[in-house]
Amino acid sequence: MGEGYHVAHRATKNANYIGIASTLKLPSNCNCENDSAPGVWDGVFPEFFHGFYRSSYGLDVGVIYRSGTFKLFYNGFSNTCNPTYDEITINASKGDTIELRTYLSGTNIVAQALKNSSSIGTLNVPLTSIAAQYFASGAKLNRELTIAANRYPYIPSAAYFSDTTFSRTTLTTTSYSYEKLRISNSDLTRYADNGRYMDGNRYGYLTPTEDSAGYVKDTGSCDFR
Repeated sequence: MGEGYHVAHRATKNANYIGIASTLKLPSNCNCENDSAPGVWDGVFPEFFHGFYRSSYGLDVGVIYRSGTFKLFYNGFSNTCNPTYDEITINASKGDTIELRTYLSGTNIVAQALKNSSSIGTLNVPLTSIAAQYFASGAKLNRELTIAANRYPYIPSAAYFSDTTFSRTTLTTTSYSYEKLRISNSDLTRYADNGRYMDGNRYGYLTPTEDSAGYVKDTGSCDFR
């Protein structure tokens, strides 16, 4: 999706990771602007996801709010996965806290959503052979709180989300060791796509903090109404 606000985009400084797992508190209130017709792709949607990126290869994997439900989705470049998009409905409600796991497994990226330690959805992302090779040598990973759109202008629209939090993110390295996502090993940015102005009245965030175990937490909100 090529437009919208990235309220909290936190990326690893290094590109030596093959997996990421995060706690995600879903918004208590949110809505979307659905596509005007099937296949038109002109909607505006809250999205909370992990990203895998190396060289010219990349994809986002996470949760999208569409048509009144939360869905597990992925969206990748054409050189990275085929098909480039898929989604499934998951058993999650507004205000729920879930775990989002995303990791490389052979020639796939596996995405899992869990609630109370039980699976509520799994997606396998079929990678191209070259993308799988690149990711096997390590990727730069990120997590994002976003409203994404396939149109401009996207304001006003029905899309918004209240305070949503990513926390307790664990990274898996290419040597299968584990690292906590911290302020010191990541970079936080906020931006609108295509260099557009980001209206400060349309989004909010709390100053990032680390919990007692050292994990960095990001909380944000956004409103395009």
